[in-house]
Amino acid sequence: MTRFDATPCALVTVLFAALVISSSCSAELADHAEHAYYEQQPYDPEPSAITEALTGASYASLAAEELPGYGLAQIEAQLPLLKQYGVSLVLHWPSAKLGVNDPRWAFVAKAQAMGVVAKPWLLLPEGATAQTGYFPNSTNATEFVARAKQLIATWNAKGLKPATFIVDMELRKDRLDAVLASQRAGTTDQTVALLASYVNRAQFAAAKQTYKGFVDWAHSTSLATHPKGPWKVQVGTLPQLIDDYTIGDWDDDLAQAFNSPIEGAAWDNISFMTFRTLFSGIVGKPMTSYFVYDYARYAKQRYGARAGVVLGVTDVGVTPGVPVYKNGSELRDDIEAAILAGISPSKIDVYSLKGVVAAVNAPAAQWFPTARSGQPEPGVDEGTTTMHTIYWSLDALLNVAAIGR
Repeated sequence: MTRFDATPCALVTVLFAALVISSSCSAELADHAEHAYYEQQPYDPEPSAITEALTGASYASLAAEELPGYGLAQIEAQLPLLKQYGVSLVLHWPSAKLGVNDPRWAFVAKAQAMGVVAKPWLLLPEGATAQTGYFPNSTNATEFVARAKQLIATWNAKGLKPATFIVDMELRKDRLDAVLASQRAGTTDQTVALLASYVNRAQFAAAKQTYKGFVDWAHSTSLATHPKGPWKVQVGTLPQLIDDYTIGDWDDDLAQAFNSPIEGAAWDNISFMTFRTLFSGIVGKPMTSYFVYDYARYAKQRYGARAGVVLGVTDVGVTPGVPVYKNGSELRDDIEAAILAGISPSKIDVYSLKGVVAAVNAPAAQWFPTARSGQPEPGVDEGTTTMHTIYWSLDALLNVAAIGR
């Protein structure tokens, strides 16, 4: 990953010019009005079937992604550690592994028997078709929802307790790779052209209804033995999508370009991946816990009690070379920043379990911090300001690209 090669001053000039032009786009303003109305409608779910108590750490969950040399057996070995600190597990679940005899079912049963909450994190195969894309989004909504319903139906049939289903909504991986390649080449105009070419408003609108229907279905399904415990559904997405609503025209151009219809459904949690180590590397500027604080407070302003964050990263995952936390104190600073912004600890997750238990990051106990009270708000950092400028400007450039078509 490399920085977005753009001159902030030049982009800001384009930003304000585009904002003047876009003020005449009544369709986008009407769409914003619909979003604003829908997001004011609260969803108050029944209590969860499993209490996610925060007994040892000031966050809710650790994500566990299967990687070469780090599979289900290695994840299972850490269940006692998660139980010790009262932390849930976000469990990577490939859509190709939904068979009734897959070992993940026994894993979930064991975790529940131990009192550890396992939250399924469903991902599709990589590819360029409507049945692939790795991350769920507007291009593969029908396939993803079909597999999600299959997972929940099998989960219920096996007598497992309802949990929280994770929808990791991002630009499909083949498109994301193309955007990153464009950024590496330093071609801002090509990056804008790529993102503009991904906009398909009819497909986006249909996908929004598909995801809305899935969330409603998940909320309504439960086991006869757990009538007060419906499934919950959490959507996670990139933090720059909130920049649609932090300044300027308040349209949904960034969500459209990143194929991520996060609004319009009764999600229990709308979580933004405020990975400050990763995004600092992307923008090429230093970031502190202010990055988490700033994006978290904007998320809280728009989504209220449903707003959440994912913090990180402790491990590079599938992206070699990504900067990671140096120690647990950095994670604690980010947790405190999120809480200061109004985010409940029950809506703070961390990526990833693999990094937490890695020998190089010992002792593991440092990665389960308790937030300190009375901490000051973090000071503004250069990286956060740069990132806002990039995406506010990109939002404006997408307006220009749309008008030019």
